Amino acid sequence: KGGTSLRAVETEASQILARFQGRLATSRVLSTCRSVKSAVRTHDIDAIHLAGHMRDPADETGWHLQLRDGDLDCLGTLRRIAGNLRLAVLMACSAGANVGRSRSLEAGLPHTLIGLGTGAVVAPRRPIDDHLAASFSASFYSRLAISDDLAEAFRQGVVDLIDGPRPGAWSSRVLNG
Repeated sequence: KGGTSLRAVETEASQILARFQGRLATSRVLSTCRSVKSAVRTHDIDAIHLAGHMRDPADETGWHLQLRDGDLDCLGTLRRIAGNLRLAVLMACSAGANVGRSRSLEAGLPHTLIGLGTGAVVAPRRPIDDHLAASFSASFYSRLAISDDLAEAFRQGVVDLIDGPRPGAWSSRVLNG
């Protein structure tokens, strides 16, 4: 389903891989539901980065990331390891959005993961441009490779977006936790 639209995601992933050589559970882009689920089951993961196109969480069916072989149920996949995750970066359209019918600010995937024990979650509240997502991720992970200070890495990613060609683009990203 993702097909050629995953090219920007693959570029984003290769930038991340370059910054963390030798310190990652996997050194390749996982672009299928099967490969992501397998990696989550077989590796001791304390951080995860999901990127791509997410279906709008319009109802209680949850958050589904569109991958090459179908839709990945993000909560179903991450639920078992959420308590071990120090960081979850969800660079997918509206990954930080609330469930449509809920009036609660805590009804989104980031707050659900925090409630299950994840240390921090970075996610956009609304649709984002693939290139801006990649730009934010490059800046965020460059800073994170130098220091484990998540708040500072997030701040640097935001500052770089503010200094870029679309200064308002930063406002859709949120650091939870």
